[in-house]
Amino acid sequence: MSGLTGRNPVEAFEKFTTHLGKLINQTISDAPLSYIVVDDKHNRAYLSFRRHDSPIAAPLLSQGLYLFLGQVVTVVPEDKNWRLKTLQYRYWIQADTDQNTQKWFFRFEYSSPNIKPTQSPRHHLHIPCALSCGKESIQLDRTHIPTGWVTVEELIRFLIVELKVKCKTKKWEQLLFDSEDKFREWTARTI
Repeated sequence: MSGLTGRNPVEAFEKFTTHLGKLINQTISDAPLSYIVVDDKHNRAYLSFRRHDSPIAAPLLSQGLYLFLGQVVTVVPEDKNWRLKTLQYRYWIQADTDQNTQKWFFRFEYSSPNIKPTQSPRHHLHIPCALSCGKESIQLDRTHIPTGWVTVEELIRFLIVELKVKCKTKKWEQLLFDSEDKFREWTARTI
């Protein structure tokens, strides 16, 4: 049986949140990642950085950059366990802590068809600029640029390599590789 599982929903949520939180705290931010259960059946949770019970963007180890990480996960019964599935994610790289900011640079997003049926690419990127395309101007902040699945590991790699976010350890590549191995074990996906 592949998948991140727990004996109950809380164990599955905690296992996933602890894993991602530790990876983030070992590499790019000191902010604690947490989850809250968001439905009456206790089988759906929302992971994010929080302050005073509200989601926020976490300061990165580089001045002026923040990461908003919002992920909706659910659990489904499987044998005698509960298997975790991601229903939605939002990874926003931005200039402040506000979860609804207009001061963002990149937004990587995903919505499962079980949450939000859409004709747009489910895995996509938004960039706050316009692009001339023939005689038209395309607003990339409203355009769903297809990306494929974006893992937290790939996001951290992007932040460190491309955006030059300071990292806490020189062993960050190995931490990401190890975490990607765990992701493959949990999801049976290739990265």
